[in-house]
Amino acid sequence: MQIAFPQCISCSWEYTKSTRPYQAFETLAHKVMDFVYPENELTKRRSFKFIPNFVVNALGYMTYASACPSYKTLKPIESDADLKALVNDVNEVFNDLVRVVKEKCPSTKNMSWEIRVKKDNTVNAFCCPGGKVAITTGMLEMMKGRAIGNITRKDLIAAVLGHEIVHAVAEHSAKRMQISIFSSLVIKCAAYGLSVLFVRKPNVDETLKGDEKKKAEEKLVKNREDLCKTIESICSIPAFFLQTGHSQFHEFEADELGITIAHKAIYNIDASVSLQQMFLAMKGQSKDQQKGLLQKAGDAISSHPPSNERLQKNQETINRLRGLA
Repeated sequence: MQIAFPQCISCSWEYTKSTRPYQAFETLAHKVMDFVYPENELTKRRSFKFIPNFVVNALGYMTYASACPSYKTLKPIESDADLKALVNDVNEVFNDLVRVVKEKCPSTKNMSWEIRVKKDNTVNAFCCPGGKVAITTGMLEMMKGRAIGNITRKDLIAAVLGHEIVHAVAEHSAKRMQISIFSSLVIKCAAYGLSVLFVRKPNVDETLKGDEKKKAEEKLVKNREDLCKTIESICSIPAFFLQTGHSQFHEFEADELGITIAHKAIYNIDASVSLQQMFLAMKGQSKDQQKGLLQKAGDAISSHPPSNERLQKNQETINRLRGLA
């Protein structure tokens, strides 16, 4: 049903709408909205942002330089032929995936993309804000002998790097940082407010002077500090589960979108399932193994979801991309 406004009101509205002040206000409102509550090009979701990108990227670079220093990094000019081929494979896969991401999300062209192979026996790969990605020699070593049939070493590398690249583009690290800062701020403010509300100032005799008056004031401060610490400890429990829940969601999202990117870069996406099978084998588990109560509790508080669940979801994503679901 359309509402017919009187002609004078209709004309007045059209006039107001066409004037420069209205357009300037509308443009400013959109810019503020896009800055405070921007939409991510990759995930197509909006989220609040109160830490500027340059701050997050600077922190990411410092973390990257500290966690993966140059002297612990394999170079493309390694004297060992096998290591040199390994580094070249990692760089080639990384460049292919980044090319796909830049085509899908033009804003990522401004990110300072970089990949490093870290000399570390730990099975790990990580991403820092701004496009800084690292993979350990331990992770690459685990892939040996897993390139079975039509799944090559490059496919397995693509499964790992695609996941980490999504973390960078979707700004998962920045979101976790913001949640941590915001929850910490809220908890501290709430703890201070409650301490002031419930810990009353003792009735200090005005005749008290010197050390006696000082002791009474110190007791008040100590009581409030003790209550603040107690409240912060209690409130940190739900804050921890909030961050854990977000982290697990981010891991599932990175898996799904990482597989999509690897698929567009023409890599065999069955490698993502093989990768999760490797993690299960490392833990001495199988995909059909039943979990005990303690293991389920551990999965609930883990920042990374269990490999069993990730394996199942990865297979669902693969079937969807191939039109099998």
